[in-house]
Amino acid sequence: MCEKKPEISQKTILEIKEARERIKKGEFYTEAEAKKILGL
Repeated sequence: MCEKKPEISQKTILEIKEARERIKKGEFYTEAEAKKILGL
């Protein structure tokens, strides 16, 4: 069984790497903070 991997742009890969670095530094929103920002 052969599955095709969707192509991910270089921009997306860079954004994921940057997000991982921010998370490692403790720079992220909690679920409650995100809901407040989004007005949910």
